[in-house]
Amino acid sequence: MHTNFIKWIPIRNSYIFMSNETEEKENINEELNESSQNEKTVEETDKKSKKKSKKKEAPKKEKEPAEIIAELKDTVLRTRADFDNFRKRTQRDIADARAYGKISALEELLPIFDTFKMAMMAANMDNADLNTLLAGMNMIENQFTQSFGALGIDELNGVGEKFDPNLHDAVSEEFSEEVEAGTIISQHRCGYKMGERLIRAATVIVSKGPEAKEADEES
Repeated sequence: MHTNFIKWIPIRNSYIFMSNETEEKENINEELNESSQNEKTVEETDKKSKKKSKKKEAPKKEKEPAEIIAELKDTVLRTRADFDNFRKRTQRDIADARAYGKISALEELLPIFDTFKMAMMAANMDNADLNTLLAGMNMIENQFTQSFGALGIDELNGVGEKFDPNLHDAVSEEFSEEVEAGTIISQHRCGYKMGERLIRAATVIVSKGPEAKEADEES
């Protein structure tokens, strides 16, 4: 059998009694209030987290067509300016390279010109002779050969070789009993190339082979 106990509660210098059942009800109500408050707190936390997730997952605002066009125009202008600067820089580098190439070639040719001037002075002397002039000309030729080698220029001498239209320029053809047809008989002007690049083709005369003899029709 359940027994109700009496509890005395002081209120304003007086006492009231409360049964055990009433106390238990109050405890239950307090627990219910606490649980409801906890549920509200959890719901509020869930709502806040959902709002934050919605903000994070919210799609970015699309740009207006005018804004996109403005950005494209700016990109085109920047690209055009960069390309123009690159073109100017390339032209300047090419001009510098050409100027440097001319200076290098001139440095190789100046000693030859000095020798040529000395040969001219010797030719104008009263006691000049042919042997002295010939020695000066041979010296100039040797200097030219050395300078061309330093510049990487090769001389093309096609005499006795097969005619090659990539290297030779045929000015005429001649019959020859000794030289096979298509072979270079003589060369009027030397050709030159630098590496694989042809600077000037050699001017040559090509053989047509032996001339055909007419058969004697008369017995």
